[in-house]
Amino acid sequence: MKISAQPGAPTRPERGWSALVPRRPRRASVHRLLMQEGYQLAFWLPAFREPCLPAQYHYRDATGTEVIWLAGPDPVLREQDPSTPAHRSRFWVYANRRDPRRADEIRERLRRAWGVLWKPT
Repeated sequence: MKISAQPGAPTRPERGWSALVPRRPRRASVHRLLMQEGYQLAFWLPAFREPCLPAQYHYRDATGTEVIWLAGPDPVLREQDPSTPAHRSRFWVYANRRDPRRADEIRERLRRAWGVLWKPT
């Protein structure tokens, strides 16, 4: 994935991965792990009942690597592909070309914490 930035806009990610999580981690656990790894909460979107959308948390580190956590099942993914495995939450990681290793490091850290398997987006 390549997203071009507008002049003056932050550098955008070059590559991305997603992972379905079989259980829903506690918000405090996700936040603590990401903060320990140098990520800051950039913004979050609350859950909506209609349509049913779980809360989203968007984190970014100093290099521009991004982690997005969907704190519940992804209803859009299930709609697009009914054969999608059952899951309780979802992560995305987007690498930034300034330091692509950071994406590898946080993907490994999330894998160890919640047993997620990553797929390129």
